[in-house]
Amino acid sequence: MRITEATLASTHADARGDRLPIEALHSIVDQVSQTYVPLWGKHDPRVPPAGRVASAELRLLDDGEYAVVGTIEIFEEGDRIAVRGTKELRADVVSDGRAMVTFDKSYREAEDQRLLAALGALFGTAPRESIMRATEPLSILTISASFASLSPSIGLFARIDEDAPAALRSTLHALMRRRREAGIEHLLVFQYTAHSSRRPVLVQVILTEPPDEAVGDFLDQGAPMLRASLPRMLGLNPLLSRAVYAFANGSPRFMFGVAANGVPLPPSALRGV
Repeated sequence: MRITEATLASTHADARGDRLPIEALHSIVDQVSQTYVPLWGKHDPRVPPAGRVASAELRLLDDGEYAVVGTIEIFEEGDRIAVRGTKELRADVVSDGRAMVTFDKSYREAEDQRLLAALGALFGTAPRESIMRATEPLSILTISASFASLSPSIGLFARIDEDAPAALRSTLHALMRRRREAGIEHLLVFQYTAHSSRRPVLVQVILTEPPDEAVGDFLDQGAPMLRASLPRMLGLNPLLSRAVYAFANGSPRFMFGVAANGVPLPPSALRGV
C-alpha cells in the first residue's frame, strides 16, 4: 500500500466559478473521521476504487482559502488488508420507504431543477446536490431507496401514488434526453440499501447513457430481479459492503464489489452473482 496526501476539496472557485462553502468542507472531514471513503477514479462509480481516504483535515491555505487534505492509501497488487476496528465503509441508509434524489452541478439549469422537483414530489423528499463532483463532462443522477420499499407491482418504490410509475418514467426520460441532446456523458444510478446480518450493503445499478427503453426495462424487470437475488448475494462474502452492477440489454451484470475496508472485490470473490 502506498500512502500519499491529496486535496479532496477546497473553497477555490472551479472552472464554472462555483465554490464549496466552508460548511461542506467540514462535512467531508466529519464523514472521513467516521468511515473509509473509497477513492474513485474521476468520481466515476463504474470504476473500482483505487484506494481509500483514511483521514482528512481542514487546512488554511496561504491565499486565505480552505482545503480538505486527505491521507490517501493507494492499493497495490498483492496487498492483504485486514478489516480492523469499527471504521468501515458506510452505506447511506434509507429506511422509511421513501426515495432520495441526488444530482450533480450539471443539473442546475432551471428546466432540470423543475424536473428534479417533480421527482422529489413523487417520493415526498427534497432533491439534494452532491458535494463530490464527477470529472466534467460526466453527469450523474442518483435515486436511492431501501430494498424494503421495493414493490413487485410497480417494480420500484411502494410508497408512491398509483399514477406515479408513469410520471417517474416520463420525468427520468426527460432528464436523460436533455443530457443526450447536450452531448454530455451521463449516468443514471439506482442504489438500494440492503441489510445483511453484519452491516448495511449498498447495491448500485448503473445505466450508462440510457435510452428511454432501458429506463423502463430496469423499472419493470431489473429491480425485481435484483430483489429476488438479494438473499443469496448477501451471503456470498461476509466482508461485502457495496455491490455494483451495470444494467444493459434488459438485465443487470455484476461488475465488482467493495469490502467493508474499502478494498475492491472482483467477480471471483462473489461467485454466483
